[in-house]
Amino acid sequence: MARRRPAPPRRARRASPKPLDLTGVSTYPLRRRRSKVSLADFARPHIKGTALSRFLEGLPRILGGLGFRALVHDVLRARKRGRPIVWGLGAHVIKVGLSPVIVDLMERGLVTGLALNGAGIVHDFELAVAGQTSEDVGPGLEQGRFGMARETGAVLNRVISEGAAACAVAAAVSARDVPVRRVAALDTPVAYSPVLEEVILPQSSHVLKAIQYVARY
Repeated sequence: MARRRPAPPRRARRASPKPLDLTGVSTYPLRRRRSKVSLADFARPHIKGTALSRFLEGLPRILGGLGFRALVHDVLRARKRGRPIVWGLGAHVIKVGLSPVIVDLMERGLVTGLALNGAGIVHDFELAVAGQTSEDVGPGLEQGRFGMARETGAVLNRVISEGAAACAVAAAVSARDVPVRRVAALDTPVAYSPVLEEVILPQSSHVLKAIQYVARY
């Protein structure tokens, strides 16, 4: 006869946990609670045929919708007061085709300065030279061709080297095809002498000459 397997040992039963002491717990009506979202903050559906301003006004007054309204208010207030409006952007803004929008905002006085990273120069240059940008990273790495476009590497490296010496990389890149004139101090310590300061530091006459050159272009 086959031997029976011994029965597994019985596990000791754990004692049931004691219920929580709710003596000090109290509740209050929901209406008394300070909530961060109310029905008044909800979005309103867009009505066909209405203006874009109506659509923007219908955005929810929560998180991004609230931040967008605050940004619009601050930008318009800065323009009204004649203050600079500097936008810090990554290269994707150019890469995904928003350059015409940025240019339009600049012409309207809603952007007075841009701070971009190095990739911004790459995309802007390639679009200006070839009308296309943004290579496919995966296949480019597999084929050993990523970052090997001749014009991008040769031209940008040359002008960046030239501009780095005068701490004006963006001006050096732009000056290749547009009338840019750099008005800056000489690459030398400023002497404690009024005569030498006039030679080393940019003067109003230097600025005037640069303006006249650009105007004649």
